[in-house]
Amino acid sequence: VLQQRSHQANVLLEEGDLEAAVEAYDGAIEVDPTAASAHYNKGNALKKLGRRKDALKAFKEAGRLDPSHSKCWMNTGNIYLDAEKYENAIDSFQRCIKANPVHARAHLALGHCLRVVGRHTEGEEHQATAVELEPALANFIV
Repeated sequence: VLQQRSHQANVLLEEGDLEAAVEAYDGAIEVDPTAASAHYNKGNALKKLGRRKDALKAFKEAGRLDPSHSKCWMNTGNIYLDAEKYENAIDSFQRCIKANPVHARAHLALGHCLRVVGRHTEGEEHQATAVELEPALANFIV
């Protein structure tokens, strides 16, 4: 039942029927509240709807349920970064890197946030790691 509801929700998300996708993910979560992927995908639909606060809650729940889910931490960090909540973003990007040490974009974003809060050496180290992992990211370092 969980797989069926999740599949239905994924199809709705792909088709752009975001409100229906959120409802379908809620149905999947009702079947299995511990399904991290359903929370994560619900977060994606909510983010696309512009409901960042609700998306953040869904991503954080996915991360609580599955700390190794690097994508939910990356999305959480990006929401905090957009809101200029740099300390929260730093924590989220660090969790992403803990889950996936070779996540180049997480290193890049973490480096940016660290530099913004005055931790320049750490920030530069993470940005260098990002470029080492994905050389094209050098174009995004200011």
